[in-house]
Amino acid sequence: MPNEKDESCEQSEPRLILVVRLQTGGVVPIPASVLISALRNHLGQISRAELADMLNVHPATVGNWLNDTTTPTNPQVERIVKAFSDHVGRQLVQPIFEYKPIHPSRNANSWNFGIPAPDAEALRADLLNRHGIYIFYSSAGTVIYLGKSTSCLFNESKQRLAAKMNRPLRLPKKINGAEVGAVARYMSAYHVSVSAATKNIESFLLRAFANSIYNKNSGEFQ
Repeated sequence: MPNEKDESCEQSEPRLILVVRLQTGGVVPIPASVLISALRNHLGQISRAELADMLNVHPATVGNWLNDTTTPTNPQVERIVKAFSDHVGRQLVQPIFEYKPIHPSRNANSWNFGIPAPDAEALRADLLNRHGIYIFYSSAGTVIYLGKSTSCLFNESKQRLAAKMNRPLRLPKKINGAEVGAVARYMSAYHVSVSAATKNIESFLLRAFANSIYNKNSGEFQ
């Protein structure tokens, strides 16, 4: 338990931790519990103990803020926001799996990943209702297609197996209009903790792999 001077007991600074400025010029105070809850929802979950350690305060101090028993000082508010900003920077992109072998196969008008049933169920569970980035690779390990999802990586990546390549393939002869599933042999997926950042990450990767991917567009930065 860190030794610290509990700034929440000091009276030298105003107790309003955050305000929303109205068009009339007035302000409405926001309780600490609301601020921390909003930061958790938008920037990722940090436990009471973790936040206390980051701020070098007693966990009971954070508990008092969450219960609105006491209010952090202005400098503490700045440190709280910075702690969450640093946290999201470290946790923004996390691998779900990398270079998983797949052998897509076509059934009627749809594709599947072409892996044994237990592995297929595990892949579905890993990607269902998660947002982030997926990448398909050729048998040589070259990135051929990548995309994003802000809702369900499983549905999005499975549907994109049917995406048409944006230029002919030569394997070894020229093939026009090949679908991603015909070439993809490995797959990686990454969870992006802040959904709003997903599009910019995708746009960056589309540019980074511009010479190898077969996507039809290069994305747009928000």
